[in-house]
Amino acid sequence: YEVDEAKLRAFFSDSKILNVRLPLDERGRFRGFGQVDFENRESLINALEKNETKFFNRPIKIQLESQYKQQRTGGGSGGFNRG
Repeated sequence: YEVDEAKLRAFFSDSKILNVRLPLDERGRFRGFGQVDFENRESLINALEKNETKFFNRPIKIQLESQYKQQRTGGGSGGFNRG
């Protein structure tokens, strides 16, 4: 994956971002998912509208943290997942 914070901020340029977290593996490579916190509801809605659109030629899955927790092991953080 070729994702970094700057690319995510550009992708969500129509939204106000508070924070971006991109977990890395033991080799320092992007693990394929992350979390973006938005400043307000309007920014969050703009981001959710981009669900399943292309991000670097792959579909990006955007979901609320509560949805992400339910689909994983019942805990953890939420955000987005690159297909």
